[in-house]
Amino acid sequence: MPSITNGQSMDSISDSIVHIGDNEIKECAIEALEPFKNELEAQSFDLNELGTSDLIKAWKKIEDFKGAGLKDAFDLADLIKGQIAGFNKEKLQEMCTFSKISYGNVDRKLKQDEYKTKRQFEEEGYQIIKFYDNELIEDKYCSDTDYKLEQQDVGYALMSSNSYNRDAGYVFIRGQEVTIAYHGTRDLNDVKEDLRASLAKLSFLPEDHRVHSGFYSLFKRSWPSVHKILKGHANDKGLAIKDLKINVTGHSMGGALANIAALCLNKTEDAEDVHVATFGSPRVFYNGAAEVYNQCLGNKTIRVACQSDPVPCLPHGNAGMHYKHVGKSLKLETGKTLEYLELHYHRINIYYNLVREVEQENFKSDNNPSKYRHIAYIFGLFYHAVLSYVDVNDKEFFKKVEEENKDIKLSEIPIQYAPKLEEKIKLLEQEVAKPTNDKTQLEGRLKSIQQSLVGKTKELDDEKGKLTQEQQKTNQLNDQIDKLTAEFKGTKDQLAEKKAELDEQTRTVTKLNDTIKELKETNAELERKNSNLANRLEKLEEAKTKLEEKVEFAEKELRDAKAQFRESERGLREVKAQLEQENSNLSSQARELEGKCEQTEVQLVESEQKLAEETSKVMQLSKESNEARAQLEKKKKEIGKLKDQVDQMTIQNNQLEGQLDDAKQGLTDKTDEVTRLTQVADTLNGRVAQLTTQNDQLEGQLNDARQSFADQIMQRENENNDLKTKLQEIENKSEVLEKSLQKQFESKNEELSEKFLKARTYSKRQGNYASVSFVLSGAFAVGTSLTMVHLAMCVSLAVAALTFLAVGCYCSYNANTALNNVEVSQIGNDLSHSLV
Repeated sequence: MPSITNGQSMDSISDSIVHIGDNEIKECAIEALEPFKNELEAQSFDLNELGTSDLIKAWKKIEDFKGAGLKDAFDLADLIKGQIAGFNKEKLQEMCTFSKISYGNVDRKLKQDEYKTKRQFEEEGYQIIKFYDNELIEDKYCSDTDYKLEQQDVGYALMSSNSYNRDAGYVFIRGQEVTIAYHGTRDLNDVKEDLRASLAKLSFLPEDHRVHSGFYSLFKRSWPSVHKILKGHANDKGLAIKDLKINVTGHSMGGALANIAALCLNKTEDAEDVHVATFGSPRVFYNGAAEVYNQCLGNKTIRVACQSDPVPCLPHGNAGMHYKHVGKSLKLETGKTLEYLELHYHRINIYYNLVREVEQENFKSDNNPSKYRHIAYIFGLFYHAVLSYVDVNDKEFFKKVEEENKDIKLSEIPIQYAPKLEEKIKLLEQEVAKPTNDKTQLEGRLKSIQQSLVGKTKELDDEKGKLTQEQQKTNQLNDQIDKLTAEFKGTKDQLAEKKAELDEQTRTVTKLNDTIKELKETNAELERKNSNLANRLEKLEEAKTKLEEKVEFAEKELRDAKAQFRESERGLREVKAQLEQENSNLSSQARELEGKCEQTEVQLVESEQKLAEETSKVMQLSKESNEARAQLEKKKKEIGKLKDQVDQMTIQNNQLEGQLDDAKQGLTDKTDEVTRLTQVADTLNGRVAQLTTQNDQLEGQLNDARQSFADQIMQRENENNDLKTKLQEIENKSEVLEKSLQKQFESKNEELSEKFLKARTYSKRQGNYASVSFVLSGAFAVGTSLTMVHLAMCVSLAVAALTFLAVGCYCSYNANTALNNVEVSQIGNDLSHSLV
């Protein structure tokens, strides 16, 4: 493996690994990333699971970012994932949207500016709660126990009796993830706090660390409300606040409040999973506090700033002193050069568009300076001379908030509707009441129409009686059909039972066939074993033949050796006899030549020498004889071993012959059993054939029954169709009669209305005549009473008065009887029509 130095460039590294395999490249990359291994594993990165290309990219990024802000594994993890402080482009856009919503924009405005609306977030499962700013809180905590959730168009608002209900931002909740969004500078009250740049001590930090007093005051005024929501949600989940995944975001002043809130959560609640995203945020922490923040949350904070935006340069921040920014910066450029200060580039919409349009290759943390750094530096020098400190006595503030909200649950906070919603509900109730009244009127009209139809219903009842009779006949036919259906079902059940028996017997035959197959397989297996045993017997016989040949050859060699030994013994005997003969000759000669001993000494020595030679020959022959005996003994041992092997093979052969006999006997038994089972199967097959024949007969009967039943059903259906046709004709006649009656009623109503109108006119005229006649009769009666002295005049006046009285009575009678005459004539006409 090639060694790689720290000062080696990436080009030289690439040249050195051209001819290296993929595994070796991966090993080189892992070795280069070894200093970051533990930190990467803490960030859920496993170097062994990363691909070679990812490792090389990470390696190259390390080389590119050496000396440019790459401090630890958090930075490396961001580089590998293409994110900053744990935020990618999509998550950062979502934080920017939350910051936009925190200003209180309605969904219509959000949609117009191309943001995701609150309604869409709610549909995605977010619970949206607006938190308030309690202006009664200054240095000391003001108890806040009278609170409620107010239902709004989208989401809720946490309201308190101790506050002026001035909203400070929104909390977005989904599962265990909670996002807190603070709004930025919105009115003169916020501007006043922005300008209060004196230093106040952070009470939740142990040492004398300072923060912007105006931002700190705004944070404390909204903290009880934020803490209620966080603690209430955590208690609902059965968790602590530190167990939640918390995101804090804000634009401008809201970004400064988000930084303070994140540090407070980390120090007071031990929350580690806290991530912060700010947009155009001003400086908020003084030197020491900024260092504490960067140690705790610097790797989890992204600070988005536009280089044309002057607000991030505030408050003053000279080199090495005063206010400092925190977290990782993402500097965005608008592409325009400004000749003057313009707050247009501080708007949240500009930041949203810049984040959306930034390229992925430019989405990385950098330290590029702002265009307004020189101006801020000059102002900082003057401001440092008049910088003031504020003493804040709030040591118990955060403990009191925590104690008050210890047992709160978000689900148990009372909910009430907002006033506008109540007005909407009342309007909706009124709108609902109108259709209800209309419904009541329509029901009255419907009742009147129903009453008018009662008479026509009576007329139709007769027709219904006739139809009922026809329906009874139809019911009788249906009863007969039901009986036939029951009989058909009984026959079907019998056939089903027969079929079940047949299926059971078929299953039995199948099982027997399976058993026969198994026996055949067993027989085939035994035959295979028998053939194997026969092969082994043949091999054993061949081996026995070979062993017998070897034994014969060994015996032959033994016989040859014995023959040679006998010949050697015979030769030895002859030599021994010759020696004995020579010895006897020599002894006789010695006896004869005792006197010539000295002369024959030389001959004796020669003879001894010859004897020694012969003796050596005898000794050599003895050795050869011993060797031949040893070979003979060895051959005997080999022959004994061969005999033992032959005996063993004979025993094995006998055992195999016994096994073969047992197998043959078992095969014979199995063959008998197969024969018996075959006979049983033949019997069952005959039974199956018989049952099949019966089944065919039953199916034929069933088909006949079905055919007859179908014919009966068709006949009943035809009769039913005839009845339905008659019923339809009757209904048509009823409709025709109803229409004709309705027309007659309408024509009669018109005639009656005309007659009543004429009669009413005649009656009115007759009434007028009667009135005039009664008045004249009264006048003549008065004249008669006045002329009692003159008898002739009095009689004439009295006659005139009686005449006018009679005419008035007659006219009055005609006026009263005109309408009655019309009604009587109408009734007479109706009776005549009914009689016809």
